[in-house]
Amino acid sequence: MWTTTATATKPSMDISSIALGGLRAAESQLNKAASGVAANSSGAGPADTVDLSSTAVALLSAKEDYGANLATVKVADEMSQQAIGLMA
Repeated sequence: MWTTTATATKPSMDISSIALGGLRAAESQLNKAASGVAANSSGAGPADTVDLSSTAVALLSAKEDYGANLATVKVADEMSQQAIGLMA
């Protein structure tokens, strides 16, 4: 996300939008890994152990990425609530 001012255009530092982008990336990674598992378990041929191992690692990585980004969204929400409380 970019913000434009009278003098320059610079990237916005909105924590929530950055974390949401990370959630989308983790979801995409999860979908890709799940497709790999489905392709290997369809019975079309012998499952390659290396492919299954790398797919399992990708699934775990997507899970951790999703959890980290979700925690960031929660912290950003808490920060917003505290800022609103300070203004009230």
